[in-house]
Order: sequence, then structure tokens, then C-alpha cells
Amino acid sequence: MTIGSNYFFSSFSDYKCNDKDVLIILENELPIPCLHFRQDNEDVFLYSNMSKEEWIQNTFEDPIKVGKWLIPEFCKIVGLEVNELSIFDDLFNKLDEKHKYEKIIYNAYLDNGSFTLNEEQLNNAYNEYKLNREEYA
Repeated sequence: MTIGSNYFFSSFSDYKCNDKDVLIILENELPIPCLHFRQDNEDVFLYSNMSKEEWIQNTFEDPIKVGKWLIPEFCKIVGLEVNELSIFDDLFNKLDEKHKYEKIIYNAYLDNGSFTLNEEQLNNAYNEYKLNREEYA
């Protein structure tokens, strides 16, 4: 499944994507929780299938991974409801400038009570994304 900014912003005509992030959950277990490699213009993240608790623990071990919890399809597979997202509040509050757009999406989900964005919320997130990217300077 597609994750990252491409998931949210690929429909914008001026969206500039350096790479596409792809998450694949494997049936077979890997010797490590995540194997990451780059192929062509894709960053591919291979994960062993884990329980919800293991996914959560893995995120707290590497906070930059918190963005995958904004992908509704991922949350559905793992079994996380929108009202549980707040367990990641500290992680979303500590994101670097390039990922502040994720905080906007996170807050919108909590405000909406669902994994949905209205047009204004999506535009706000996209504007924040563009503020912190060299390719939009």
C-alpha cells in the first residue's frame, strides 16, 4: 500500500514527489521487524505481520514511522480505531518540520472522529507540506 505524502497529495497537479513510499506486510516472518530498501523511485518497507500491540511498540521504537497510522487501510488491517490514535499524540507533536503536515492530518482525523479529511483540511496539510520542501521554494 502507498503511504506517506504520495497517499495524500498525488491528486494535486503541482505535487512534486521525490519518491513513493510503499508498505508491504508479509505473511512470512522476517528476522527483523522491518526491511527497507530503495528500488527505482520507491522506498519499500517490508514488515512481518504483527499484532496491533507489536505495531504500536515498533512505532514507539522508531517515531518517524508514526505516519503510517494516518493511512486508513493500514489502520483497518491492524485494527486501530480512530479514537485510539491519541496514543501517538507525543510522537505527532515531536515531528520535524518536513513532517508537520502529518500533525495537521492527525488533528483532522481526531476532530472528524474518522479517518477522513475534508477539502479544507487536505489543502491545509498540503500547504504545510509545501512550506517545508525545497522543491516548492
